[in-house]
Formats: sequence, C-alpha cells, structure tokens
Amino acid sequence: MVAAFVLVYAWVFVVSSIGHRYDALPRSVTRFGLLLGVSFPVGLLIMAAGLVLGLGVAFVSAVAWIGWLALPVWPLVLARLVFNKPPSFNSNQEGFS
Repeated sequence: MVAAFVLVYAWVFVVSSIGHRYDALPRSVTRFGLLLGVSFPVGLLIMAAGLVLGLGVAFVSAVAWIGWLALPVWPLVLARLVFNKPPSFNSNQEGFS
C-alpha cells in the first residue's frame, strides 16, 4: 500500500518536473507539485529515522501524514490555474459551431 503511494508521489514529481522544464504548466503548479512530490518520501524517511531513534510514534507519524494529506490539493491547484482558462480557438471558424 505504501509503495503505491510512493509511486503516485513520484508521478506527481515527474509530471511537475517536466511541466516546469518545458514551461507546459504554470510555475505555481509545478513548484507546488515538486514540493508535494518529495513530501511523502521525505516524511517516510523522517518517520523511519524517528522510529529508529526512539522518538514518539505519534510525533513521527504526524510528519509523514502531512505529505499524504496534501495530495488532494495538487489536482485542485492544477484545475484552478490550468483548466480554468477560456478556449484559445475561435468558435466562428469553419468546422465549429
């Protein structure tokens, strides 16, 4: 189950990285996606280190959950900033009604 989440976060990171590099997505979307893409794996590493060092499980788990809870925000930001634009074609051209 955790491996599937890591794959989803890796996908968000790759899509944001490519969108940032080729200027295919707005910068705010790609910056948020890059930050989000690394948040869950970093949270898992912090959680693993905290468990090895004997820190409290509740504190360590809270760090990993922050990245997981932020995942639904990325599609909302993407939809608001990318898909909210009006169409760029002229609807009066031939073939369009």
